[in-house]
Amino acid sequence: MEIQALKLLVTEQDLNELVKKHLPDDQPLENVRIRVAPEGVYVTGEYPLLFRVGFETLWELDSQGGKLLARLTGLKAMGLPATVFKSAVMKAIEEAVQKEDWLGFEDDTVVVAVDQLLAEQGIQAKTNLSAVRCQTAALLIEAGGP
Repeated sequence: MEIQALKLLVTEQDLNELVKKHLPDDQPLENVRIRVAPEGVYVTGEYPLLFRVGFETLWELDSQGGKLLARLTGLKAMGLPATVFKSAVMKAIEEAVQKEDWLGFEDDTVVVAVDQLLAEQGIQAKTNLSAVRCQTAALLIEAGGP
């Protein structure tokens, strides 16, 4: 199966339901929420330490070579820029990414091999992912033949 033309609208509600369904139980994050804005995807939540630390990350999305790229462009903890926490956050993300064959990690970027993800779900397809656009409250994902 090969996608020749596709425009897929994924809403914040869709994304939040996916997070709720697929966030591992052993993950220490709590109250994780996704918000989509023209500048990117915000992920907020709490990380329990001695007390709950609220955090917010901003991810810039792009596509390259048929893969979805999510680059961390902003991080706040307790409402403040969190340069101190960035290395710990990136290490946690890198460790989580290594658990899935269809995920990769390069510098500040999570790489999603969409075709491989679909294959692991039993769907053999060449998506020809060409663009990912953030807009208010939704992602517009485009794919099409070469």
